[in-house]
Amino acid sequence: MLPLLRLTVSELQHLLNTTSLTSQNLFLQYLQVSSHNHAGAFLNAIISIPSYAQVLARAKLFDEERSQSESRRGRGPLHGIPIVLSPERQQAIKDAGAILVARANPTEPSHRKGIKLTSGWSAVGGQTQSSYVRGGVGNDAMPLGHSTPAGSSSGSAVAVAAGFCPVAIGTEIDGSVMCPAPRAGLYGCKPSRGKTDYTGVQPGGKPYDIIGVMAKGCEDIASVTNVLMDEQLQLRLGESWKGVKNGLGDLREWWLPEP
Repeated sequence: MLPLLRLTVSELQHLLNTTSLTSQNLFLQYLQVSSHNHAGAFLNAIISIPSYAQVLARAKLFDEERSQSESRRGRGPLHGIPIVLSPERQQAIKDAGAILVARANPTEPSHRKGIKLTSGWSAVGGQTQSSYVRGGVGNDAMPLGHSTPAGSSSGSAVAVAAGFCPVAIGTEIDGSVMCPAPRAGLYGCKPSRGKTDYTGVQPGGKPYDIIGVMAKGCEDIASVTNVLMDEQLQLRLGESWKGVKNGLGDLREWWLPEP
């Protein structure tokens, strides 16, 4: 059994390219871990899954494509890699060779159903629980309280943190990716508005709707963001900081005046 709690996409790709590991076998191992969704740890991070036969057939297809590729890299860094998405559709991710193994449980509907709704709750999926909080969300928890997984894309974050998948996609209006990612011990990235396809995303407001990535490593964030973004706007990791800009915000500009 692979150490799925810590393996990144890039590490899994290395194993798929250089060992006898197949995407079919990888999917089956992730399937064993994801049994903690509605049993075991009762994390409720997943709201739905495709048919077993459908996912296995897609994994087999990508194994065949890899065996026929001279470099064994297939379609790229996501080839044959299991992934969890929020309820939105992401054709680019599928075209890149990723295997959709589940849909994440989102806060319903993007935290607009009630002011006291805790993060990660939906009527269908129940309350998403943090994989790091013993005992789960407290009975008196505030919407973004310390015992909650934080943010409407918390199902995606918990799925990665708990080892259901190595990388996941979430959606954000205001903090829905960037809050649950660090709460789950992950890296998170939200591309600039307008740089990705928003097909299938529940609209919250045109200036704010974002699709973001959550993963265990920076290289994985870059790989998946490259797929989501336009080809000419690719994010690249290099060995130099040349041309990289760093900005600091002045919080005093955001303070409200005294009454």
